[in-house]
Amino acid sequence: MTSRLFFLCARRSGRALLAASLLQSSVENRFEIWGSPPRDTQEQIIIEHLLQEQGVIPLAPDRLIWPTFGLRWDEGIILCSGLAAT
Repeated sequence: MTSRLFFLCARRSGRALLAASLLQSSVENRFEIWGSPPRDTQEQIIIEHLLQEQGVIPLAPDRLIWPTFGLRWDEGIILCSGLAAT
């Protein structure tokens, strides 16, 4: 059974899509990788183009979800950009 990993960007930027796609491309099928979707559709398109230019397949759209009750992962990776403005 493969381990399930979830990448979450606390600020809803494209970091989760970027990190999850990069890991997926380097570990093949050793993990089941999921990520939180970016808030901005334009940002998602830019990241997908950037990844494709580098020969990296972006994470499949059905793997970009928000965590809900009933879903389980073995590990969660939280990405953030530092301190929030107060």
